[in-house]
Amino acid sequence: MLAGVLTGYLFRKRSRSWLPFVISGFVYLLLLFLGFSIGGNAVIMDRLPDLGMEALVLTAGAVSGSVAAAFFIYRRIMRKKA
Repeated sequence: MLAGVLTGYLFRKRSRSWLPFVISGFVYLLLLFLGFSIGGNAVIMDRLPDLGMEALVLTAGAVSGSVAAAFFIYRRIMRKKA
């Protein structure tokens, strides 16, 4: 990480329009290797249906809580402005 910060600092005045494409490529590679790792792990593969249901429940709870909190905060802010 320090190497990235130093490199960015040294090249801060140059055009970096190509950088988002490089970052996306590395993210895709990391996801590919993560998939290899998960696919090769027998314990995870055997428990995938259970893990998937847990992930679905946690995601639904997180989204519901975020929407409720955003609605509550929005209502409080709009009430003070009116």
